[in-house]
Amino acid sequence: MSTPLLEVDGLTVAYGDAEPVVRDISFAVEAGKMTAIVGESGSGKTTSAMAALDLLGPSGNVLDGSIRFKGQELSNLANAEWRKLRGRKIGLVPQDPNNSLNPLKTIGASVEDGLEIHGVGDGAKRRRQAIALLERVGIDDPECRYHQYPHELSGGMKQRVLIAAAVALEPEVLIADEPTSALDVTVQKTILDLLDEMRAELGLGIIFITHDLAVAGDRADDVVIMERGRVVEHGPVSQVLTNPTQDYSRRLLANVPSLAVADAYRRPPVAPRPSFPSMGWPCATATSPPWRAFPSTSPGAPRTPSWVAPAPARPPPAARSSCSTGPRPGASPWTAPS
Repeated sequence: MSTPLLEVDGLTVAYGDAEPVVRDISFAVEAGKMTAIVGESGSGKTTSAMAALDLLGPSGNVLDGSIRFKGQELSNLANAEWRKLRGRKIGLVPQDPNNSLNPLKTIGASVEDGLEIHGVGDGAKRRRQAIALLERVGIDDPECRYHQYPHELSGGMKQRVLIAAAVALEPEVLIADEPTSALDVTVQKTILDLLDEMRAELGLGIIFITHDLAVAGDRADDVVIMERGRVVEHGPVSQVLTNPTQDYSRRLLANVPSLAVADAYRRPPVAPRPSFPSMGWPCATATSPPWRAFPSTSPGAPRTPSWVAPAPARPPPAARSSCSTGPRPGASPWTAPS
């Protein structure tokens, strides 16, 4: 087993004077590997990851535990040292691109932020690098997108922009905080494929925060399952998902249809009921008419025949150019009042 790039051990975090929100959290990620932190909302996933970047905010306090990057202890770093580490060594893809991108900045300026903070190149070099990064993450016409604003991009494109900004300084570890939670399934797959390609090509270690156990099972090497601020189970994905030892892990697995489908054949078939006893309504069958009326004995039942045939299909509209400004075929031309 190789030495982890990022290792968190026995982490306990509290906000203000309240009780700790996470207790004794431990996880690690190696180069080219993905560790998924899974749990329901409020379980402490994001707090644990933000503590690893010292981004808890003014009220957040690390009460106990160790945070190490390539063996170096980070918990006692000064703010100036943290600023040198963030972005260059550990990158972050924040949650929800709609709130994470500055609406007053162009896409190019957002990607260049980290490069400018760390003094990489001049303006022309940063521009070329930003455009190359946008192209690398699969954004079409990157030179045009460079000048656009976040509201002009789709959710999937904005997520790609955040990934481009996070890897601009070529970090060794990437923390991705629910990067696919607000996206439809096809865009989710594209983003996950992109992360897989980048960790393979760049040797990135990825901490992947998600509430979706199916995604973790499909993509991660190791999984950490959290509940109410504690780790309830952790280990290789193949072991945790095939032989969970904790009740909470079993419940999560049972609630993920895509992971439970392999066991569907073991379930007894559900026998169809011939009727609803309380109302006496007949059940629909394969030979039932397309539309079935309410039984005439039901209170308030409409007085319709036993079935209603579907309406005949309408003829397709006449072809018309999308740029046409004239009246539709067959429509009366509009005339202004005299």
